[in-house]
Amino acid sequence: MKNTFRFLVIIILAYSLFGCKPMDLDFNNPNDVNPIQDEFMFEVNSALVENNDLVELFGIENIHFGPVPPSWNDSICFKVDGMEYDTCVRFIYDTYNNNAIIPSYAAPPDYDASINVHLFFDKKQGVFKHEMKTRDPYANYYFLDLEKAYMIGHDSLFTTYYQGKTLGNGDPTIIMIISGTLVFDKNTGEFIGVKDYKFGKKILKYESQPTNAYAPGTMEIKTHIGLAPKCSWNDL
Repeated sequence: MKNTFRFLVIIILAYSLFGCKPMDLDFNNPNDVNPIQDEFMFEVNSALVENNDLVELFGIENIHFGPVPPSWNDSICFKVDGMEYDTCVRFIYDTYNNNAIIPSYAAPPDYDASINVHLFFDKKQGVFKHEMKTRDPYANYYFLDLEKAYMIGHDSLFTTYYQGKTLGNGDPTIIMIISGTLVFDKNTGEFIGVKDYKFGKKILKYESQPTNAYAPGTMEIKTHIGLAPKCSWNDL
């Protein structure tokens, strides 16, 4: 388990934070992860340790390992309408102390009524382009910059991860992990949607001081019950 955890952290942070090329990994089976030497931990960056917490919070058991993630023709787009909170660790700005970052002691939320639309396209050997837009319960819109993302998995199970900047309210830079199962029509092979959707996010920094927003270090793990159906990019 220790080596497995280190492996995932290295992959997520080396790929998404530092723009490394995909590694040619040799898996004997979808859950058999080759051990990584301890020395490799220090070859990435000190930020590796700082961001272990998101991977740990998301849970290794929710990561779909494997060298052959599901594929699709051209592109897929799906809508996630509302999510249940699994875990939430929030930080706030202390307005009475020069906006110092402190833990939030408010009761954690149970439900997020926001709607997310994901568009995956231009997939090549586990690397693809991803766009995401969000409408929050107050009808505010947020857009994730077009980002290169990485995907692992096997059969219809996938996990994707990357770093990106969300445009809106301080333009936060985030790390994001998404896992799920792609669902296709058994007869036609047409993409239907995503089930078992799990979403993890950590705020790393803001370009400018946000208003009424949670501070860097904030992490959220959320799930969507049922199918997140196929949609078009203009459905939101």
